[in-house]
Amino acid sequence: MAQRFFLPVSVYSYDRRSKRYLLKACLQCSVDGPPLPKVLTCGAGLGLMGENVELLKTAMRAPAIVLTNGNRTVVYDASCEEIKTPLPPTSPMRLLRAYELPHVNLNTLIAHYRLRSDGALVLTNTERLHCTMCHVPDEMDLGYVRHHLDSRARAIRKLLRDRRIVVERARGEQPSVFSCETLRRSEAEFRQRSK
Repeated sequence: MAQRFFLPVSVYSYDRRSKRYLLKACLQCSVDGPPLPKVLTCGAGLGLMGENVELLKTAMRAPAIVLTNGNRTVVYDASCEEIKTPLPPTSPMRLLRAYELPHVNLNTLIAHYRLRSDGALVLTNTERLHCTMCHVPDEMDLGYVRHHLDSRARAIRKLLRDRRIVVERARGEQPSVFSCETLRRSEAEFRQRSK
C-alpha cells in the first residue's frame, strides 16, 4: 500500500482596491511516499524512519501557495521558492472555520500490522487520523507569504512526525503503538548500547 499525504495549496487573487491577495480557493495536492512494507522487520522499521526525511523533502518541494495578479500566476513551494512547472492535478480541500480562524485539517497515516502464525508481522490495513490544523488566511500581502509558508511547513513536519505503526501480537492483547520518533530514539539507544 502506498503512502499518500494530502497537503493544502491556497490560491489567492490580487485585489487592486485593498492592495492585498484574497483567498479564492483551497486545493489539495497529494504527495506520494514509498509503499509500506508488507512484512515489518527491523530493517523495514528503520527504512520507515529514513523515509521521513525523503517525504519531508518532497512535501517541501510540492506547491504550497498560488498568487495570481491579472494574467500573471506564480506558484511557490514551502521554501518560498518559485515553482516553474505547472500545478499538478489538484482537487478542492474543505476549508473549516473555528472562532473565525480559517483552516484545513491534516491527517496522518496509521499502518496496522498483525502477528501471523509463522511469526511475521504483516500489514493488514491503513487508516488516517487527524493530527493538526493548517491556518489558511482569508487575505494576505506579500510580506506575510513567508510567515504563512513557515506555519504550513511546521504543520507538515508534525504530520510526518505523527505517523504511527500499530502492532497487534495476539488477539485480546493490547496492541503496541510506535511513532517514527519512537523508532528513531530506539535505534539511537540500540546503537549506543552496541558500542
